[in-house]
Amino acid sequence: IVDRRDDAITPCLQQWTYQAMVHELVGIEHGRVNLSNTVDGKKIPRATFSAAADEFLAEHAYATWNDVLDGHAALLRRYKQLKALQDSHVKATLADMRRFVEGYAAFRALQTATETHTVVVREIDRQFKARHLLGGGGSESVFSDQAALIYGGGHSAHWKVVLRAAAHDSSYKAEDRLRLA
Repeated sequence: IVDRRDDAITPCLQQWTYQAMVHELVGIEHGRVNLSNTVDGKKIPRATFSAAADEFLAEHAYATWNDVLDGHAALLRRYKQLKALQDSHVKATLADMRRFVEGYAAFRALQTATETHTVVVREIDRQFKARHLLGGGGSESVFSDQAALIYGGGHSAHWKVVLRAAAHDSSYKAEDRLRLA
């Protein structure tokens, strides 16, 4: 006899945040991310992953993947604007040089954060595609509302199709099947 009030599964279900994705798919050890095994990791083999030192991480550590992608796009835009501003200034006077030197630390911090999170986001995206974590073996996103409508019957019918595909597809790891379930 099973008591319906005793729910052992719900505590296991958690929202997959940016920090959790980085920890699981890339790896965080002692507050540092090892990027040497990633495609772009040759530029930045190890990076500090601390919300205290990284404004982007502080803002997006507990964000969902779509929010992280939106934030990353904004980070790239901000970096490109600041880089263009830094490159365009002629340092002819002493006041120009002083402004450049005063703003350089902030520029370098933004540059480091942009490079680090670009490598991390690319690696997570690569892992998603390689492990079919955002799609049930096809091009549809498992988490999209449109996919639920495509399969008809709403959200539960969509999940049945995704789980059935994952159960019979040998490219899924056991841990990924559990995650999708």
